[in-house]
Amino acid sequence: MATGLVHLTTAMQHLSILAAGGAPDSTQQALGLTLLNNMLSNWEAAGVGGFSVTESVSGKSTTVATATNVITTTDIGGTKTTTLTKTAIAVFTLISTSNTYPSGWDEAIQYNLALTIAGSFGVQKIPEVVPVKAKSTLAAITPPVPGGAAA
Repeated sequence: MATGLVHLTTAMQHLSILAAGGAPDSTQQALGLTLLNNMLSNWEAAGVGGFSVTESVSGKSTTVATATNVITTTDIGGTKTTTLTKTAIAVFTLISTSNTYPSGWDEAIQYNLALTIAGSFGVQKIPEVVPVKAKSTLAAITPPVPGGAAA
């Protein structure tokens, strides 16, 4: 569970805007919060967020996660039900707000936020590792939809 400030600080460190132990000033925090929430909202609109699957067979159910936007299918025999659930993305109401995300999300947010803020924070040259890690971590938190169902 990380705050918006932790995500922003780490993103700024990835870009060498802040040294270890440094902290963004109030202007950077305000801009960073806006850019962070815009990025997360764009992810939501683009279908990022992953999916969880719940299967129920002969009255026995296994729940992987609970969220909204449920798609349910039942097999022909009626004994198996699979529920595909799109995971919603929480935004930060304040820079000090803590949000809990699934495993891997904090790193994905921080590297992708680094790319998002670079231009607004005057970064001329992005360290090579940042786009590579941004792409790989975002791919890791957005698995393909099981069965090819549309989100």
